[in-house]
Amino acid sequence: MATPAHRRYEALRTFYYEGLSATEAASKAGYSPQYFKKVRTEFSQQLRDGANPFFPLQKTGPKKRSTSVKVINLIVAYRKRNYSINDIKVALDAEGLKISIDTIDQILKDEGFAPLPKRTRQERLSVTIPKKIDAPRSVSLEVKDEDFNTEIGAGPLVFLPLLEELGIIDAIRKSGFPGTSEIDDMQSVLSFLALKLMGGVRWSYDTKWNFDRALGLFAGLNVLPKATTLSTYSYRITRSQNREFRNSSALY
Repeated sequence: MATPAHRRYEALRTFYYEGLSATEAASKAGYSPQYFKKVRTEFSQQLRDGANPFFPLQKTGPKKRSTSVKVINLIVAYRKRNYSINDIKVALDAEGLKISIDTIDQILKDEGFAPLPKRTRQERLSVTIPKKIDAPRSVSLEVKDEDFNTEIGAGPLVFLPLLEELGIIDAIRKSGFPGTSEIDDMQSVLSFLALKLMGGVRWSYDTKWNFDRALGLFAGLNVLPKATTLSTYSYRITRSQNREFRNSSALY
């Protein structure tokens, strides 16, 4: 089967060299007339730019994987202990080794490991993660120029403009919701909302969301509070506070 580059070459050759019409050359190559017009335009532009339209230089990737043998052996050892790819990444992060999920996945494939079968909740929780990667204590976010990754997703962040438009933040402030010396009322309520916006998953069963910086950013925190903190907080909410929130919000 001809490659896309070869197919493009044949279409241009039949048009420019054999003298077929644009419609005939496009039909012979399996192109629409509109797409073949685009191909010809790009071809002409490449010639004007002095580029080689048919045999461009291909950039080759690295000859060897940059991951050290020590790290590869560590990844293999974790998989032999039934760690998932996410578990392995968390464990490596605890060791100060910043390895991407994709790299871990490729190393496991190269080493001949098949994907783990679906595990029960009991099996997932039985994986022993190093204690030194306990989730950090939630504190107000210190805004500074930095990059961070998200394992769960930054989806809730797209709702922030809507919350501003609907006056949700002001409504929270006016409702008398409780706060603490470290996490105020707005941050507490937005922590619940961040998890709610992630979908119908029962996050109390997950052990990783309170490590995720993107979810913390949504609530103005470094990371979201742990499940125990959130469940304890929910018992402090009164009906009158909820009623006041409804009366203050533009949603109602």
